[in-house]
Amino acid sequence: MSVGALCGFVGYVATRMTEDAWARGLFIGGTVFAAVMFLIVPKGRSAAVDPGGYVIATIPENIGPMERGAKYEDPLDELLEEHGIGEISGGGSSIDTEAGEIEYVDIEIDLTDLDKGIPLVRETLRRLGAPPGSTLSFDRHGVSIELLIHDDESSVI
Repeated sequence: MSVGALCGFVGYVATRMTEDAWARGLFIGGTVFAAVMFLIVPKGRSAAVDPGGYVIATIPENIGPMERGAKYEDPLDELLEEHGIGEISGGGSSIDTEAGEIEYVDIEIDLTDLDKGIPLVRETLRRLGAPPGSTLSFDRHGVSIELLIHDDESSVI
């Protein structure tokens, strides 16, 4: 049973037990949600499973925004679009105020499929020269994961 159908059923039962307006609203909301999910979730897939996700690549490198784009973001974005599994959504730099230089850079990545995207991003960043200590951070089934990009290090932090 889908989440929407369950909400609709609970709302239906609640309207039979009480005349409370809240219960009627739950029924209507659950029914609308079920109808929408029926229309937009492909057959054979569960609405509760989202294969995609937001990933942050953290690269400990003193590199400016333009160089970061040319070295990492642009080639990675092209590859993700070519495979149809995501895009680069942003990036940034963290400055060490004592040293006055960039300590590390972040690349924000929106993936439509983590299973295909994480290995591709990891391999591509290694190939593009991301140094040891570089990581990919993302959530999977409600668990935060930080994955080292290089195999010669422990792979999960």
